[in-house]
Amino acid sequence: MRGLVLAWMVLAIAWPLTAAAQTGSPRAILSSVSPDAPECFGLEAERTDCLVRTADGQTQWIGEERGRWRPAKALGGKLAQAPDCVMRGPNGFNCLGVQTDGTLAHIAYNAGAWSRWQNLGGDLGRGRVSCLTPQRDWIICFARDAAGRLAEKAWLGDATWQPWRIHGGSLASDPSCVALPLDQVACLARAPSGKPVLWHSNRKRPGGQFAPIASQTIVGTPSCQSLERERFVCLARGQGGALIEISAPLSRVSADAVRVQVLAMDTAGDPDCARRPGGRIDCVYRTADRSLALLTASREGWSEPVRLGFTEVAAGRCVMHGLSGGLCFASLASRKLEVIRMGLVAAPIARLDSPPQSLPITPVSASVFVPAPLAHAWPPFVPTHIALAEPAAPQEHAPPAQERPVWTVTESATGQRCTVRLDPETGATAQSVMLGPECRRLASMASVARWRQDGRIIRFLDQGGRVYFQFFPSGDQVYRAKWRRGGEIILSQRDQPIVNIERTPPPPSLAGQWRLRGARAGRCELDLRLRGRARAVRVKGRGCDARIARAQAWVLDNGELRFIAPNGGVLARFRTSDGQTWRGGASPDAQDWVLARS
Repeated sequence: MRGLVLAWMVLAIAWPLTAAAQTGSPRAILSSVSPDAPECFGLEAERTDCLVRTADGQTQWIGEERGRWRPAKALGGKLAQAPDCVMRGPNGFNCLGVQTDGTLAHIAYNAGAWSRWQNLGGDLGRGRVSCLTPQRDWIICFARDAAGRLAEKAWLGDATWQPWRIHGGSLASDPSCVALPLDQVACLARAPSGKPVLWHSNRKRPGGQFAPIASQTIVGTPSCQSLERERFVCLARGQGGALIEISAPLSRVSADAVRVQVLAMDTAGDPDCARRPGGRIDCVYRTADRSLALLTASREGWSEPVRLGFTEVAAGRCVMHGLSGGLCFASLASRKLEVIRMGLVAAPIARLDSPPQSLPITPVSASVFVPAPLAHAWPPFVPTHIALAEPAAPQEHAPPAQERPVWTVTESATGQRCTVRLDPETGATAQSVMLGPECRRLASMASVARWRQDGRIIRFLDQGGRVYFQFFPSGDQVYRAKWRRGGEIILSQRDQPIVNIERTPPPPSLAGQWRLRGARAGRCELDLRLRGRARAVRVKGRGCDARIARAQAWVLDNGELRFIAPNGGVLARFRTSDGQTWRGGASPDAQDWVLARS
């Protein structure tokens, strides 16, 4: 469990007082450490404990309390990766890690004293274990075994640990697991295909069930937490430096309820997320220039990533304590462990109701972070420092120019488009949106009346001034917003090509009757309908696979035929070499489907 800290103080004031912000350069606190992130957590207010794996696999315990660091204590052990620690009661914590021989080792801290290492057996890969505490005096750990299966080891308050339990599956990365309400557990890992795979267990399915997720390919190991008792949230590194969010509501943790979004495009290392008291999540990742970036999630959305003052970073982790700030740690390529102290200042910014596809990194000259708001009544905060670097003008995301006020609105789920005219902005007051006649066919535009721009965010408002869409920049004069009915709304200059959506209307030859064949596809016929720019799907036949039976629309994106669910998610993808037969499928386990004329 990442970031075990005590609860926040709640202050009944309308504007937060400025907390004492301690600043400074990174400070080296240990040498000869391994390149993986330390396991750090807050056991008490203003106290941080860390277990650090050294270059030879030994474990050292270091700690800081009220600004003073304790001398490092050698705990021994021979771990292949950093351990994972959980708090099982008010006076102690337990740490577990995979040893170099593939067995699971356990050590406990109680009332100021450490136990000896205990070998719990197992035949695991040389990865990292993911542990959680569904209730007091319970510890459940998940790991990838040597055969790539999901394995579980549990202690339920008895005298001994439960026997190993193998859940199966085929994993290419270590799992990241979270305890959810109503005895649920959710784990995310990378499948051999590179796609994320979800394992979910509850009272009805205590043995769990695997489900592939239709998403971009991920690399490395994801990091998951629960966000404010509302969402199961994971971050993973994608191809091309993408930082990908994979999340689902806690009320429905399933593959078909998953939301996938890109948060940044400069990731060069696996993210690491810690849950803060109150439910917010702090995540760090190594950037392409080997710095460390930090971003925070709340129910309002994600903050912009902020670079911390580290250089030549191998991996990192942050621990937030509350109003007293916190600490961020970085294991460096030079085998040193450095720390930066985090402080709080009051610095309001606009809320993020929907994460953008690509967020720019804001350079920060030193080391103070301001967390997201403690409560909705509080103004939002921005990561900052006493001396902020001057941000570069966002030229590639300039506001709509007065001489080019005509824009195109596109619904990703239906492919329908219309033009809108944005009156030039002359001040803070929202300006009028003039809708073209074809916008009457777009349900998304039914309530849009006005617009305004706040920094890089364009907001569409209804007549009463309520925010209807928030568009975030994703390219040169291209903005994207999430629609609560599903899919995205893309706002682009009329002459500007749109990325990741149909560049040209599909050929009429695609419309009509098609038959779907293949293992698990069922006996299925698809009627692809093309009326103007609307592309609907009618599914006929009995026994159609559930992943295609929910299709509502279809699009042709860069030669790939995609079937779209009501929520805007992609259900299946097909490609063709001759224009007559399309091959693909719905997930990594169903890629032998063939779509041909009836």
